[in-house]
Amino acid sequence: MPPQSLACPLQFVMRIQYDLKFTDVLLFQAFHQFLSPAVQGLYLLAAWFFWHAESSAGSPAADAAFMAIAAYALIWTVQFAFNALYLVSRKNGNVITRHAIELQLDGLAEETQLTRTFVQWAGIAKVVTRPGFVAVYISSQLAHVIPNRAFASSSERDAFLTAIRQSGRAV
Repeated sequence: MPPQSLACPLQFVMRIQYDLKFTDVLLFQAFHQFLSPAVQGLYLLAAWFFWHAESSAGSPAADAAFMAIAAYALIWTVQFAFNALYLVSRKNGNVITRHAIELQLDGLAEETQLTRTFVQWAGIAKVVTRPGFVAVYISSQLAHVIPNRAFASSSERDAFLTAIRQSGRAV
């Protein structure tokens, strides 16, 4: 049963409803990890070790570079496959389901069949846009993922982003 209305009686500025799907969460995880400086640093360091091992073994520079690039790509492929398997193997009924988000006068409310959360504007850490979705971070590791299809148009998506950024002064 889709959420009909949030319990918070405050007037809301904007409301959207959407079904979050497996591919939405997987795409979000991929972007989140790929854009993480710590993860990038670790994987680039691993690629450098491959390059260094090949160079030290006397391989031509082009071969060593190819091995480093191949290792880097393989690491990301394994990471993506792990994320997919992990996501499939977990009970995600409260994540991969219908969501309703309201931008209210004093914060952001989110509801599924099983949960209701409210975050005051000061609790919004940042808002990011990526191909396919918007993510509203309420901490460095927790975000509301909103697929672009949740918005009737790109102008509605822009209005949503503007409302959050103006209300919450989020990044």
